[in-house]
Parts: sequence; C-alpha cells; structure tokens
Amino acid sequence: MSRTTFTANRYTALDAVNQGKICYHNGLLQPALGYDWVMGISPMADDLRQTLRDLWVTDLIDIDTHRLFALRGHRVVITTKGYRTLRDWSALARGEWAA
Repeated sequence: MSRTTFTANRYTALDAVNQGKICYHNGLLQPALGYDWVMGISPMADDLRQTLRDLWVTDLIDIDTHRLFALRGHRVVITTKGYRTLRDWSALARGEWAA
C-alpha cells in the first residue's frame, strides 16, 4: 500500500470527501463523468479529479457502490485510514496556512 504525502490539494480534496461534497458517476445512467461535486454547482477541475483518484488508489477514500443505479452519483466516503490521515493533515494545514 503506498503512502500519500501532504499537499494543500490533497488535504482540500480529502476534507471535501469527509464533508460529503463529492460523488462518483459510473456512467450507467448518464455519461461517465467520474468524480463530481454532489450539488453540481460548478465544474470540477481535472486536477481535483486526479487528486481524488490518487486518494482512492492509496485507500484514503472509497466509492459506495451498494446501489448500482445511483441517480445522483455514488457517494464517496472517507476510509478509516483516510480519517486518520485527515486528522494528521489538519494539524499540518493549520501550521502551513498560519505561516
């Protein structure tokens, strides 16, 4: 299992998942979009989508696929490892943004 180092983008993406702001479209009911905002308020940048994929690969987030046909996209959830990482990164973020 690979380890993900702290960056502001990774912290922001992991925090957004923790707050329930991210969903995943699998393309079964609409064109495949991949990761997207739950509310769909603004387009999601490609670099954020890549960051979310990186978080998924390192087991910090997961996609809830219990419902195959999720009309508004599958829920993206933070894993136990992701929660511990978010807690650790929160301390780093406070220090980085306070400087």
